[in-house]
Amino acid sequence: MHARKRTTLAVRLFDLHPIYRGIEAGAFAHFQVALSMALDPQTRETQRATIQRMFHDCSELLGWIRRPLGDRERNEVVLSLIEKVLSNLTMSPEQKVTFIELSTKRPRGRPSDSKHLAVYALEVKAVRPVTKWEKVTELLCPCTKPGHDSCCVENLKSQVKRLRLLLCNTGLVPLIVATAGHRTLKLKLQALLA
Repeated sequence: MHARKRTTLAVRLFDLHPIYRGIEAGAFAHFQVALSMALDPQTRETQRATIQRMFHDCSELLGWIRRPLGDRERNEVVLSLIEKVLSNLTMSPEQKVTFIELSTKRPRGRPSDSKHLAVYALEVKAVRPVTKWEKVTELLCPCTKPGHDSCCVENLKSQVKRLRLLLCNTGLVPLIVATAGHRTLKLKLQALLA
């Protein structure tokens, strides 16, 4: 019966995905606005800080919904990008070299391996707010421990707290609430993300 509850919850959850879709739409909107501002010569100079912040917000938002790539997958993506850049006739050789140098650099810091799980955890809490964090952790935690301890629970809770803060700071809460399908879910999301 426990497996059935988990499956039912997962089916309901993956049918909805309001937070995931909201983050995706928000990242795309940030990117579009930043790109249009960057391409306009008048606003490019006067709004440089805003443009950089919007590109940064877009990148950070996408980091929450992307699954982390392994070394092999990352190398395949980089190789594909390099092939496309080399075949691009409109780029100068200097631009191609710069792009290749930047694309082969490893990102700084520890790779995020559980950010996307925080999105799912927040969605679980939106669908079933009474669900205890221990149950959410049991459902989503990627660790190999036979039983998840308080450390696993606290890690997931802190990731969700960081995600909620980002959603508030980037102004995505109204978008997420508006895109939710059911009125009850809208109310739950509004209470959870406020």
